[in-house]
Amino acid sequence: MDPSDHMVLEYIRKYHLFPPENLPYAFDSPIEQLDGQSPQGLPIAEVTNFKKNGFFIECGANDGEFFANTLGLEIGSSWTGLLIEASPNLFQKMKRKHRKAWLSDVCLSGEIERIEFLKSTLNDNPWRVGQGKINPGRKYKLPAYLGEPIDLNRHEVEGVVECFPLQSILWAMNLKTVDFFSLDVEGHEYQILKDFPFQSFDIKVVLAVEHWVAVEGKEAIRSLLLSNGYHLQFESESDFIFVKNKIK
Repeated sequence: MDPSDHMVLEYIRKYHLFPPENLPYAFDSPIEQLDGQSPQGLPIAEVTNFKKNGFFIECGANDGEFFANTLGLEIGSSWTGLLIEASPNLFQKMKRKHRKAWLSDVCLSGEIERIEFLKSTLNDNPWRVGQGKINPGRKYKLPAYLGEPIDLNRHEVEGVVECFPLQSILWAMNLKTVDFFSLDVEGHEYQILKDFPFQSFDIKVVLAVEHWVAVEGKEAIRSLLLSNGYHLQFESESDFIFVKNKIK
């Protein structure tokens, strides 16, 4: 089915988009500890030119608080946006935080599909809960961490989730402009971006998180974004930040 089919968009609107709730925040940490920069030290405020009242999309939003790349923008600069989290458990936790943003419980993919979502069975670090990923099965290549394939024996099925292309979500929300897009899906980043119609949308900043687990390699992500009108603004050991080129 075509990603722009009106039945697809209506289905997303009806079952997978949840508007912001006008309720007080319910974070685990004091709010004054949460309104600063990115928890990973990324220069997000700088690359968004300290913009106020912008619109973000964060895919791989975890529980909406832990390692949330967009929380500083929301609390400190009055942004709103869309938080996407495929993990059924983390999504329910995120709903209880009352973020001032839309929520969606889908996974992003290059096509419309239903797929198993895996969660880590390790509990040696608190960030393990955010290491969920789709089950590659025979369809997708297995993500690798520093060159070593991820051990799926250390994961278990959390549930079956519905996946849609990013453009379907944007069309369902009637969105054309996104000021900041954070993508952290544990190795599936390239598959999400490779067929995205960049020319149809104005996404000003793209953060590709943890490019080192991308199956296709970080150079594939770099080449893809450069060929679609972006320049590399920032690179760390694990992250890329691309900014859209200005039209001269």
